Amino acid sequence: MRQGETEKMANLPSGVRRVYNHFYKRKATGGNSYTPTPSEIKDYLESQGFGSDNMTEEQFNQTINHFSSCELSFPQAEQSAELINQTGDARVDDFSSGTLTKQERHSIVSSKASQMNIQLSADDIDYVADRIDIQVGTTLDEILHQTESLLCKYADYKQQEGIQKIDAMFGRVYNHVQSNNEDTSQHISRGLQQFGRDIEQSEKDFKSSISNALSRLNIPGVSA
Repeated sequence: MRQGETEKMANLPSGVRRVYNHFYKRKATGGNSYTPTPSEIKDYLESQGFGSDNMTEEQFNQTINHFSSCELSFPQAEQSAELINQTGDARVDDFSSGTLTKQERHSIVSSKASQMNIQLSADDIDYVADRIDIQVGTTLDEILHQTESLLCKYADYKQQEGIQKIDAMFGRVYNHVQSNNEDTSQHISRGLQQFGRDIEQSEKDFKSSISNALSRLNIPGVSA
């Protein structure tokens, strides 16, 4: 960030920056389309008797609720131009200080993944969000670009992981079928061997019974 732009942001009261950052980041993640300007925020705080530098949590929430119910009163292009004039560029205080909450990271990842038609589980979102690298001076555009790159790499990784799982599944199925075939072949072989032994024993028993019958009738036996 250029020195003059840094001074513009730094000169804003901390309460104004906090409210502005809230709406700016919500807009970046698709949460809303309206972001009040720093001057609008400051005017509202003064009208309510809130301190621009030292806001209570209750005052902050009231301010957020107030601007959340507001409708855009001028074209988006005009609003964007005014925001650029007031803040210098697309940087916001929390980003330029190198901080971003876990919830904000998750919102950015979820929103970007939705735009890219990538389905993520809660664990997937955690994995990608934890790898967003935010340094002092990082812009929102850089964060979004980095998030997109991480999602592409993660999608490639999950695809390769899926292919490996499919290959492993086919391997298990092949081994199972092969094992079943071997068991079936061995069972058939044992059955055939037993059947042969049973036939052979039946023949012996039949010959023995014929021989005994002929012997009782004093008829010479017929040789097998």
